[in-house]
Amino acid sequence: MSGKSRPGGTPDPGAARVRVCLVAPSLDILGGQAVQAARLVQGLRQVDSDAVGFLPVNPRLPGPLRLLQRVRYLRTVVTSLRYVWTLLRRLPEYDIVHVFSASYSSFLLAPASRSFHRRPMADRRCR
Repeated sequence: MSGKSRPGGTPDPGAARVRVCLVAPSLDILGGQAVQAARLVQGLRQVDSDAVGFLPVNPRLPGPLRLLQRVRYLRTVVTSLRYVWTLLRRLPEYDIVHVFSASYSSFLLAPASRSFHRRPMADRRCR
């Protein structure tokens, strides 16, 4: 995903790469946003596979910790902690963060992840 392209639509290898991260539900929660995000990731990776990342809002815990996600209320706490930890750790790698969000309370929670990014969007300028 370079900022410039050569005639014919092929990316210019010398141009700066824009790293994009999509934050959305994974296909573990089958729904419109998950399907839309998966298709968008797939399409963007066909253009430039190294410049696209995906962070699920519903991350799976590793190994035996996954059992905690079967317990009501506890799953909300541990999944939320894992989600926030992953955002803090991985978002600084990206130039653009696109957050999928529904309405109601998830509208307040999912875009809040944007505040964890290292620089405000107002500082980003298109070249």
